[in-house]
Amino acid sequence: MSTYQADQSYIDKGMAFQKFICEYFGLVDYKTASEQYDIGETKFGVEIKFDDILEMTGNLWIEIAEKRFTTNPDWIDSGINKNDNSWLYLIGNYNEAFCFSKKQLKSMLEMEMVEVRENKAATSKGFLLSKEKALSYCLTYWQF
Repeated sequence: MSTYQADQSYIDKGMAFQKFICEYFGLVDYKTASEQYDIGETKFGVEIKFDDILEMTGNLWIEIAEKRFTTNPDWIDSGINKNDNSWLYLIGNYNEAFCFSKKQLKSMLEMEMVEVRENKAATSKGFLLSKEKALSYCLTYWQF
């Protein structure tokens, strides 16, 4: 069995998108891994996720857990389940972004309104939210 490591280019793309969003909205972002795990991604409490296949799939990937290597036996809470200062969850790409209440997304998960699955790389757990549903559940939506 091969060991898969989360692709560094994907991590870099996510960090670049985080920088774009923070500059666009004037947010202070935390850059180091320890700051992001201990405090959160931004001082304001926004978890920022880049979804580079949104255009292709028409779905958002709402992450709940992650692991860097497929051989890791344990998942680490992330995304909407990460215990940090985040109360908002912003996800999108350079064309559009959706902002949700983390509490609402967690409620959808707890009420079993969504199906949890692993991504194809087996390094992320989450659920899909169609763009149509996302537009009805999000707090706000932007087109860039």
